[in-house]
Amino acid sequence: MLTTETMQNLAAFESAGITVPHFDRAAVTRATTANPAWIHFGGGNLFRCLHASLQQRLLNAGESETGIVVVDTYDDELIETIYQGRDNLS
Repeated sequence: MLTTETMQNLAAFESAGITVPHFDRAAVTRATTANPAWIHFGGGNLFRCLHASLQQRLLNAGESETGIVVVDTYDDELIETIYQGRDNLS
């Protein structure tokens, strides 16, 4: 499973041909918490394949310093299970 702990060995991912983040996740988390710039309502599949992917590219290019705060107005289960339960990684 992809977790903060498994992300400590980025070289293993890269050697397997998997693209890894080119930014400091901890710094992005701190910046997002201190000054959120993007709040997105609804964290389903469309968010993960479009919006989150776009933000990943912006962060990798150094064009953004914050992540996305995802909220759901219907049910907390999605946020708690899919995001928080996986260290906000996907």
